[in-house]
Parts: sequence; structure tokens; C-alpha cells
Amino acid sequence: QLDPLQVKQAIQQTMMEWGLPEAIRMDNGTPWGTQSPLPSALGLWLVGFGMRLVYGRPRCSTDNAVVERSHGVLADWVEPSHCRDFAHCQAQLAWAAHT
Repeated sequence: QLDPLQVKQAIQQTMMEWGLPEAIRMDNGTPWGTQSPLPSALGLWLVGFGMRLVYGRPRCSTDNAVVERSHGVLADWVEPSHCRDFAHCQAQLAWAAHT
């Protein structure tokens, strides 16, 4: 479960560094999507910056295949249960992100 405030802070930091994107592809789960036809609070916040929201079709991971595949690869490379401690897990994650 992602904390919407942390997601918002990470997006703000990314926008400060790279600028505003024209669109953002979002997952249908929390905090991105809702069961309502209206956007989530996070989605509305992004629309306020003039971004177009792009949602994948529910349960169609092939719509975002590159990202979905990278999640599997990252899980193989940085499996927390295989790490000795938090520092080791952090180091593995940094290595995987760099790679």
C-alpha cells in the first residue's frame, strides 16, 4: 500500500528535477485510481498541473508490459527475504536501480 502523501512528494521532486510531463500513465489501484468514475485526489492534483491522465485497462498488464516486467526483474534482484538486513536490501536496490 502506497502512502499518497509520499507519492505526491516523490512526484513533486521528479517534476522539480525534470519538468512537467504532458501525460502520466497511472495504475488503477490505490492511490492512483478509484472505483468511482471521477479521478482520485492524486489524479485531480496532477490534472491541476495540466497533465493528461492515462489509465491502463483493468487487469491488462500487457498495456504496460515494460514496467510490469521490470517489477518482476526487480523482485528477483532485490528480494527482501534474501537480504541480510535493511542496509543490504538498500544496497541491492541501489545497485538494481543503477543497473
